[in-house]
Parts: sequence; structure tokens; C-alpha cells
Amino acid sequence: MPEGMDIHTWMDSKKNQFPKRLWTRGISDSEYKITYFRKEHTSFGSYIACTAIVKAIEKRKLEIYNMISTVNYADYTRGYMRKGGDLGPMNEIERSEILIPCVDEFLSVSEVKDMNDL
Repeated sequence: MPEGMDIHTWMDSKKNQFPKRLWTRGISDSEYKITYFRKEHTSFGSYIACTAIVKAIEKRKLEIYNMISTVNYADYTRGYMRKGGDLGPMNEIERSEILIPCVDEFLSVSEVKDMNDL
């Protein structure tokens, strides 16, 4: 995490960065469950999302675990309820082509909101 941030201020900054594509829920004083919808869609137009638990383990360190990916057939702008989708387990190709890029995109640092979220 950046200097001077705890998990709560960091999650708030992520919600500001991705206001329409990030769903969060606090599950303890140091943990959040997140669902992040990628900018990129599948070749047939479905939404690619990843879900994980983000936990503060030290002052400036986070742990991300219980990661899964979802190919969501619903419109994420209409609420959080999934209307169908495929979850892991996944093979190495799916992990490297779907899950890891989703987590990387969520972790990306940006000073401004994503243009797709305006």
C-alpha cells in the first residue's frame, strides 16, 4: 500500500478509481471481499471479473487470497446479482489469461478515474 494508507483508505481509493467496476464488502477490521470487473470483455461480449479476499497483513503489505474468476453474462451496471457465470477451478492457461490479468488491472495505480467509469 502507498505510504500513509491503511487498508480502508486504500480500498476507498480503489473504489474512487473504479466506481462502476469494483464491488467491495468489509468482512473484518482488516479484510475486504472484492469483485472487480475488467475493462476487456470476452470475444462474445461477456464480462470478465475476479473475486478475492484482500487482507492487511502488515503496515504496508496486503495479502490477496481465495481468488477466482467469473465470466459474467449479466450487465454489471444493473446491480451485484449474478445472472449466470462460470467459476474456477481453472487450468494454468485460464489462470494466466483470465485471473492474473484481472487482478493486475485491479492493482494498477492510476491518478485519475478510469475513462470507462465516467
